[in-house]
Amino acid sequence: MIEGLPLSTISFAINILGLPGLIFVVWYVDQRRLDKVLRRYDKDMARVVRMYEDNITLVQGYQNLASDLSSIIHLNTQAQTHLVEVIKNNQFCPTVRAGGGKQ
Repeated sequence: MIEGLPLSTISFAINILGLPGLIFVVWYVDQRRLDKVLRRYDKDMARVVRMYEDNITLVQGYQNLASDLSSIIHLNTQAQTHLVEVIKNNQFCPTVRAGGGKQ
């Protein structure tokens, strides 16, 4: 039995149609098998494409998150720099502002 083709069909093709008929029947069955494989391949490729599209969306989300995080780090650095300047200048100590803290 040829893949999916019963022996009775093969006998019929040989007896009625001859060798060219058998070749045609074998070709037809193989073509159906190939079409089935190609349909499955198309579905698998569509899943792969969807996976890559989902990955692109995920990466874009991470890029937005990284951009937001970069802005937060920049603002935090500015605030820390301002605090260091304030501490060095000691502007909030009333004794230093009044001039009484000099030795």
